[in-house]
Amino acid sequence: MAKTKKPSIDEKEKEKKGGMVQWFVLIVLVPVTFAIIIGVVILSMMGVPLAEMSKNAAASIPGISALVEDEPEQEVGASPENEETIALLEEEIQAMEQELVEKDEELLSMQEEVDAAGQEADAGRRRNRTQP
Repeated sequence: MAKTKKPSIDEKEKEKKGGMVQWFVLIVLVPVTFAIIIGVVILSMMGVPLAEMSKNAAASIPGISALVEDEPEQEVGASPENEETIALLEEEIQAMEQELVEKDEELLSMQEEVDAAGQEADAGRRRNRTQP
């Protein structure tokens, strides 16, 4: 019979080290990664602005803040373009309000016509019932 070679002590230690790394990856790293991904998906679906929050958090960390680009804040002021846009939008609002008033009047007149037609139909039915 052939002799089976017994593993040496060094080989056993290597297997244990490899087993520990494998155990850490499978038991700790994979579930934690999965939980983080599920959490991010759920928070995104709830409408939490994760990108903005992470950007703010990264900007507050000294080493990472240099890597994060700050968006230049736009000055809120009265520029000629803004004034023109405001004027155009105000005109559009007035036109829409006028159109709304016209539609309301049209709706009321149509409702009155429906009511009048319904009354005429009711009167015709009453006449038909009373006649032999």
